[in-house]
Amino acid sequence: MQKTLMKNLVFIIAFLFVYEIGCQEEFQAGNGKRPVLMEEHRTRNRNAQMKQLVENAAKHLQKVPLEEALYDFIYNPIWRKGELYVFVYDENGNCLAQGDDSDLIWKSIGNLKSVSRIPLLQQMLNSSKGARVSYSWNNSYISAYVKTVEKDGKRYILGGGFYPQNPRYTAKTLAQTAAAYFYSSGKDDTFALMSEHEGPFVKGDIYAWAMDFDGICVANSENPALMGQSVIDLTDDKNQPVNKNMIKIAKEKGSGWVDYYSQGDSKRSYFLKVVDPKTKKAYLLIADYYPNKSLQTVETFVHRAVSFLKANGAQVAFKEFSNKVGQFIQGALSIFVYDMQGNCVANGDLPSLVGQNLLKRKDQNGKFMVQEILRIANKYGRGFASYHVRNAFMLAYVVKVEIPDGKFVVVCEYAPDSKTKTVEAFVNKAIEYFKSHTRFEAFDRFSSRQGGFLQGDLSVFVYDQKGFRLVNGVRKHQIWRNFSKSTDQDGKPVVQDIITLAINGGGWYEYKLLNAIRRVYVQSVDKDNESFIIGSGYFM
Repeated sequence: MQKTLMKNLVFIIAFLFVYEIGCQEEFQAGNGKRPVLMEEHRTRNRNAQMKQLVENAAKHLQKVPLEEALYDFIYNPIWRKGELYVFVYDENGNCLAQGDDSDLIWKSIGNLKSVSRIPLLQQMLNSSKGARVSYSWNNSYISAYVKTVEKDGKRYILGGGFYPQNPRYTAKTLAQTAAAYFYSSGKDDTFALMSEHEGPFVKGDIYAWAMDFDGICVANSENPALMGQSVIDLTDDKNQPVNKNMIKIAKEKGSGWVDYYSQGDSKRSYFLKVVDPKTKKAYLLIADYYPNKSLQTVETFVHRAVSFLKANGAQVAFKEFSNKVGQFIQGALSIFVYDMQGNCVANGDLPSLVGQNLLKRKDQNGKFMVQEILRIANKYGRGFASYHVRNAFMLAYVVKVEIPDGKFVVVCEYAPDSKTKTVEAFVNKAIEYFKSHTRFEAFDRFSSRQGGFLQGDLSVFVYDQKGFRLVNGVRKHQIWRNFSKSTDQDGKPVVQDIITLAINGGGWYEYKLLNAIRRVYVQSVDKDNESFIIGSGYFM
């Protein structure tokens, strides 16, 4: 299947597994049990709230006239819970309500395709009893609960969604969606897609792979060389037979979690058993993640690589950086290096790219990634570039290095794995763009759906020091209004507070909006002898 085709598809799989909303699931760790992390708890709460909101909306639609229900879903705040809102489509896929996003009204989802080449509309129409779907929306991946409702002889699709962001949820979801596709489309198509480097079963540095119960790898997008080989005897850094353990647990329980150490870092894997209905052969679908990565570890990793390059020279360093089992593979982190003309001279993730000029290489939104990396390196010496690859928002920490062998840029990518980390990176990215462009160019880019500053439920807002709103994501109807006296649902002077916070160094602020707690991260930036407050946020 062509990757170019896959990039244009909306990736959606109806989850065919029972998801126990309220359960406090725990997993086995090295020293006993660990509780679910805060991000996982937030995800569970959002799933429960989303389902309840849609079920209540379905009852409301059946009680009142259609027009009244649609008006309520758009304008009545009781149908909002933080970022959660109700959307409604008719049976032809025409949008009748989409929260307060009026730009989408009357537009159709009729032509959107699923990863299985089944129309999104068709899958939604098959959800009379309620179903969970996941698909691409607003440059991110949304988890939605949808349900069809019969009214006056017509069918309507009601739904609500949110943008989960935690690695545990992502790993489990990738494995489960791969299993759903396995049963709907067969093992051959599933394993083919699971072997694509930027396919639908990849999100950032997390990907789903597969092996049979004899330990033969049948799908792996990260390391295709393993396909067809036995991996049953592979052990972790502590000599634990991880794959054997997963197969043993899967035979007994069907699914589970394991913790181990790989490539110098702790790692967690979710796995589940699937059985080919035709051959009755069993396979294990697995998705892994490294829980300890952070911006600080990325920066430290890059600086260690820079020191190694300076001490050993280009030839030795580049060979080591491109070694898949070398010292510069640390968990999910690897090093890649470009010369100042955009030629890849080292790459620990994809050594096959070494020797290629990648100046024209684009991310999934059409952004020239290497050009952006070189721009940051040339202008600042070091800093963060950002782009959208492998179905995720990625940050790349870049450092320009000059040695007798030449000038190079050393890079390491990082996919932020929580809302907090993503929002901070998002605001820093906006500030960088604001500083290097005119205010009008920046405001226009911040307000565009395709400008790189809309990611799921995250967008950029900007105030001047007087409290005038200059940017509010893609929504422009409140621009030039003064919010200096506005308060939240508890009476807190929100805009006054965040202006004061930003001017005094910036940081996080919480307030109540749309019946939920919202956290925003703000910073102050001076430009043209004025101060501007730039921020972004999410609902708890």
